[in-house]
Amino acid sequence: MIEKNLNTDIAIIGMAGRFPGADNVDQFWLNIINRIHSISQFTDVELLEAGIAPEILLNSNYVKAKGYLKNADYFDAGFFKFSKHEAEILDPQYRLFFEVVWEALENAAYVPDDYQGKIGIFAGSSNIDTYCSTNLFNAQSTLLTDNFTIALHNAKDFLATLIAYKLNLRGPAITIQTACSTSLVALCLACQSLLSFETDIVIAGGTCVTNPLKSGYLFQDGMMLSPSGKCSTFDASADGAVLGNGLGAVVLKRLDEAQKDGDHIHAVIKGYAVNNDGSKRIGFTAPGVAGQQAVIESALKKANIRPDMISYIEAHGTGTILGDLIEVEALKQVFKGVSQSIYLGAVKPNIGHLDAASGIAGLIKTVQALKHRILPPNVNFQCASTHIALADTPFHVNTASADWENIHSARYAGVSSFGMGGTNAHVVLTEAPDDSRASNTVPQEPVLLILSARSTVALNQMQQNLLAFLEGHSGVDLTDLAYTLQVGRKCFKHRLAYACRTIEDAINQLKGVSIDVVSSQELTDLSAQWLAGQSNIDWSILHSAGRKRIPLPAYPFERERYWISRDNLNLPRFKAVSDEGFSKNKRPLINVAEVEKTIEDIFKRFLVKKNIDNAMNFYSLGGDSLSALLITHEINKALNLKLPFSIFDNNLSIKDLCAYIVNNIENQL
Repeated sequence: MIEKNLNTDIAIIGMAGRFPGADNVDQFWLNIINRIHSISQFTDVELLEAGIAPEILLNSNYVKAKGYLKNADYFDAGFFKFSKHEAEILDPQYRLFFEVVWEALENAAYVPDDYQGKIGIFAGSSNIDTYCSTNLFNAQSTLLTDNFTIALHNAKDFLATLIAYKLNLRGPAITIQTACSTSLVALCLACQSLLSFETDIVIAGGTCVTNPLKSGYLFQDGMMLSPSGKCSTFDASADGAVLGNGLGAVVLKRLDEAQKDGDHIHAVIKGYAVNNDGSKRIGFTAPGVAGQQAVIESALKKANIRPDMISYIEAHGTGTILGDLIEVEALKQVFKGVSQSIYLGAVKPNIGHLDAASGIAGLIKTVQALKHRILPPNVNFQCASTHIALADTPFHVNTASADWENIHSARYAGVSSFGMGGTNAHVVLTEAPDDSRASNTVPQEPVLLILSARSTVALNQMQQNLLAFLEGHSGVDLTDLAYTLQVGRKCFKHRLAYACRTIEDAINQLKGVSIDVVSSQELTDLSAQWLAGQSNIDWSILHSAGRKRIPLPAYPFERERYWISRDNLNLPRFKAVSDEGFSKNKRPLINVAEVEKTIEDIFKRFLVKKNIDNAMNFYSLGGDSLSALLITHEINKALNLKLPFSIFDNNLSIKDLCAYIVNNIENQL
């Protein structure tokens, strides 16, 4: 093989995700090694409540199974500066992806506002059963929202750019769409962006949240979906795939820079490749052996890795007879002549087919396997299908967790993702380089642990989450802990600070136990500055070179339910005449309280601020020209008025606007 002239290795320095049965990547891994089957079987009552028509449930081909993602209708809108109205019309795939991207950046311990380099994002989402087509357009006549506004919050073009805008990412922001291979193709293009020095840090991932959240599918003979509601990749009983919801994201950096900067490295990308099957296959939706073989060989060549160095392959693994057959035939060609065992795995039997997010799910699973040095088990597998004939190959499908032995210089794995339409992606991974630096060193001087959140509720939860983390990770380096909290977290209004000498000190203080720690004047001053609300503190004066960023619990989002359908729209109801009826001169008495309440409800829906002071003026409440237009339109609709959009040029408060409207109504009576 040709030796590479430069270091093209890419470090995975952060990751996050949500999958059926798992709120984070650690729970996801525990479910995998414990062989948890996270496909939900729904009752008729659940499906009817979700909006599935009774006649569909009576169809014998309707399979009542899905990889269900709980709380997919909840979102912390205020954290990302979305108004209630914006959150309601924002695609749930986007809402959850915002949170997962933030969690991945926190896992890497980087804050976009503070980072001097360029951070990019490459990502894509599912086009199946979208919230926009099934919910918003059905309720649009009462939503008071135009098509352009709906498109801005739902069209696939805007996924990456909307995240870049909200999170202040200044590198390339590119949305990818290659069907099932979307998220792994996004990762390959992200690597390319790093190696061309377009970006210094880059996020890659995908999201799939299909609607209704609780739903099944109609099985059709000869198509890819399973009539049994169970995905059994490579097994003799394999009869197709099951749909699922989930999402994931990883944060990438050039390996040499990640090592120099003290980043935590989960795993290393050695090589990657993307291609298309072209026309040499039986149909547009069918996979091709030659294309899959070529993409794997190309990734191995780029990685400078021989086929016999690979010991695990995370397959695309749809569980269809044709798909499994072609995938194994391609693998046989690539690994022809290899004598040692290569283990095959597939995550789809655990969580379902996540469409645009399926590749990132397989990648995160494989990264976890490398980190823990465990070959993960496969669910729904008993004996190999006769169609794929594994007996005379190096491939094995294990059904129990096994230690991952190192027979080469390091452990190597491949991850495949193949999109309907023929776009294939393959990534070669290896374990993170050993960190020879001693861990859990006791600092000579006390360190300062800082926390901040947008509310006292979130701050209290943050304390509890850090406490649980420290009680489960007693070997964490205290100085690295302090460093990560200081430089790797965004500053918010509500704050705490603890001076500590040991992890035990930190645990006790998080429990509310007072600890008397004698600190230097410098540390005392910095603590006072932090608690006073200063945000531009230079923490580097506390740290020598060689400090590391470590993965810590993510921000505790304060989620609320945002879900629109024609049946649950809570539009303002206006009662123009008061309960007292008419005055002595037979003129209607205007219900001023009802008018003010109606306006207040509309303000709350379209402005980011939750606590509305009726005496504060419109722009002080966070209003802008777009929200002024929407609020004017909704007030006119609710109160049957014709207020001009320019009414907000006067910067009125709710009380001022109420007085103006009451006077306007009285003049019309």
